[in-house]
Amino acid sequence: MRMPILTAVCGVLLAGGLNAAPVPKAKDKTTEEKLIGKWKLVKTDTNLPEGAEFVIEYKPKGALAFIITPKEKDGKPTVHEGKYKVVGDEKIEWTINEDGNERGETSKIKKLTDERLLLEDPEGIKEEFEKVVEKKEPQKEAPKKDSD
Repeated sequence: MRMPILTAVCGVLLAGGLNAAPVPKAKDKTTEEKLIGKWKLVKTDTNLPEGAEFVIEYKPKGALAFIITPKEKDGKPTVHEGKYKVVGDEKIEWTINEDGNERGETSKIKKLTDERLLLEDPEGIKEEFEKVVEKKEPQKEAPKKDSD
């Protein structure tokens, strides 16, 4: 006599499981969301800048910075501020102010992941960037008070 009760309970559990709400899928990031952050130039069809590191920082609301840091120990970075706009999901229009002169171009996004960015400029020159992972300083523990 136990079998029909067990079958009924299993049937109710199974039916309840089938009617449960589906697990929501994680929303894919937009091109703008993937771009936000610092990107270091690692490869180009032309020569990499000698003696310096080149980084592009895409900021929220279309702000942008080109950061050129000399590899010398005491070298100070040069920063050129600008703006960018994603066009379609496949192009970036950008402009920067470089020593009082504004310049810019529209680059094609050939590849964009959370770790890699491959751009092609109007002359067909490809530049590959990798996402800069900010190092977080470990938090120091607060000194423990002695409890007497």
